[in-house]
Amino acid sequence: MYTGGTLGFARDTAEKVVHRLLHDSGAFTATETRLLRPCQTKRLALVGAQSGDAGSDDISPVARLQRIVRDEYAVRVLDVVARRRRTAYSSPVEALAALPVIAEVMRRELGWTTERTQTELDLARTFISSISVA
Repeated sequence: MYTGGTLGFARDTAEKVVHRLLHDSGAFTATETRLLRPCQTKRLALVGAQSGDAGSDDISPVARLQRIVRDEYAVRVLDVVARRRRTAYSSPVEALAALPVIAEVMRRELGWTTERTQTELDLARTFISSISVA
């Protein structure tokens, strides 16, 4: 069982699972799969989405991060790198490199003090180091 993550992440995961079931599992014949339409969910707006896909290339990384804080209720740096985008798991080196920028954007968005910002950075670095294979 998988828990946590965003609706967009869940949508993407579900699409991949269904695709593999239909096309790679052998449960359906080639004739049956030819009758199927491609996934339609990418064209459906999620509840709270202002303008479609939050992961699209037409939104800057800072704007995407602001949306995570404002719309997905991220209140800790770890919420972003481990829970909303899971970069801590998939790309720990990149996650570590991005931490200062993430923390600065969150500081501005959430009104953090310098001390709170540093605490968030320390917690995120410790967590990423604890799960990374070096």
